[in-house]
Amino acid sequence: SVIAFRIPDSDLGATDIDSGLPDGDTAADVFVIQPTAPLPAFASDRIVINGASQQNLTGDTNPLGPEIVINGSAVSGAANGLQLESDANRVHELTIQSFSGNGILVTGDANTITGNYIGTDAVGTEISHNREGIYVDNAVGTLIGGTKDTDRNVIAGNAVNIRLIGGGTTGALIQGNYIGVDAAGTAAVTNGWRTGTNNDGILIQSGAYGNQIGGTAPGAGNVIAGHWEQGIWVTSGAGGYTILGNKIGSNAEGDASIYILRGILVVDSPDHTIAGNLISGNYFGIEARGPDSSGLVIQGNRIGTDDSATRGLASQHSGIRLDGVPGARIGGTADGQRNVISGNDSRGIWLLPSSNGTVIQNNFIGTDVSGTVAIGTGFGIQVVDSS
Repeated sequence: SVIAFRIPDSDLGATDIDSGLPDGDTAADVFVIQPTAPLPAFASDRIVINGASQQNLTGDTNPLGPEIVINGSAVSGAANGLQLESDANRVHELTIQSFSGNGILVTGDANTITGNYIGTDAVGTEISHNREGIYVDNAVGTLIGGTKDTDRNVIAGNAVNIRLIGGGTTGALIQGNYIGVDAAGTAAVTNGWRTGTNNDGILIQSGAYGNQIGGTAPGAGNVIAGHWEQGIWVTSGAGGYTILGNKIGSNAEGDASIYILRGILVVDSPDHTIAGNLISGNYFGIEARGPDSSGLVIQGNRIGTDDSATRGLASQHSGIRLDGVPGARIGGTADGQRNVISGNDSRGIWLLPSSNGTVIQNNFIGTDVSGTVAIGTGFGIQVVDSS
């Protein structure tokens, strides 16, 4: 089944959003649907809700974002925007904003979420947040985003922008999204320090296992920045994550910082691979804690530099901080496994007590990508009571 939109310009929800912008006009640009009660859940499989279908009637009236806006501000009590209880559905090109619950709640399997603005206004620059953005609860095979520009979700301004929870949440793929930042990938979307907006980018907990954030294909990496706490936080036994090719703490170009307290935080969660990312502009680039965070592999990243790894991007306290984490591998013998860890004010790598058996190989610490030009760093490697 396909849910398509054909809303006329005469509808009460037809709204002008660009009359105050250069080259704007007073014509309707978006069509606002404002329910007064919670929307029914998707109960049947293979439903496609396609906001782009509105263009078949009115044309591309909002070139800066989706034409269809679902606004939850008139719903009393706790309410989610869309609830995907069934399988193999697709949600495409909607703005979902101002719900007291989650923008999208996913409990069914093999659902796809593409091209949406979740927690922002219809042009993806200002906050209009839900409590959380996308909440995936014991669901298999959720796809959020993709490698094409039209697949990209802008998920920003919510307290947690994406949450994966429960041992049944596996096989999720999060690719090509702008998380915590505006539609241009240049600035954070928030209404102030620790106000319940943009706290965490992606929070993974309670045994959610074997999911992937980013990828190696062109366009697969996410931009994750502008959060008060963590860009990616993996905790409570959630394991087996692959974090590839993302920009964490920078803008989409990788040449300016958009601050995060911690780029990636791993707490008592095993078997993660963090590879090929730009992790800069954060207080801690990568922080891992606890004896159950074993099997951590960190390879091929730029930590503390710009995307070209030729200059420091912004001050960070420490590039990599391991606290009681055994058996981590930082770098490797192949050139592609080398991390460039430079531009960190305090320490490049900091091993705190009981981070035993850590292997640190073939990295450039305190230099550019060529290994010949210095980029200022405090201590290169500091080891405290670890063997």
